[in-house]
Amino acid sequence: MHVLANEGLRDNAYLDRSTRQALLLAPELTTLKGTRGAVLARLGRHEEALAMLAEADDSNDAFRCFNAAFRALAHFHAGRKDQATAELEIATAILQSQDWTNSIGGRIVDGVIAEISRTLIEPRKNAGQPATVTRASAVI
Repeated sequence: MHVLANEGLRDNAYLDRSTRQALLLAPELTTLKGTRGAVLARLGRHEEALAMLAEADDSNDAFRCFNAAFRALAHFHAGRKDQATAELEIATAILQSQDWTNSIGGRIVDGVIAEISRTLIEPRKNAGQPATVTRASAVI
């Protein structure tokens, strides 16, 4: 989980390989399906990510929060902005209701928001437009 929160620590090929292998060894672990779905979303394999996250463990608020955040990322990169916004709102609502904003959960959701923001801001920077984002709900 720590690796998913820190972009600089990610080795995408390693994460892809290790989560794929782990899932082959223990396909019944729904928490592992959530981790695999998160990795697939980060790798840009959005439909695979959404399919995996649909099978992920949603038994508690933490899992629901992370799964929603990575579904938001997958939907966003697949061009489904409304669905991405709805999922991101779910993730941030859970974070706020549990007061997890300064926890690893907050860092993971913030990482997803940052990834979406960078995608939106870079074209604006290159076009000479303002690139300021003032709140998470303004990201998408």
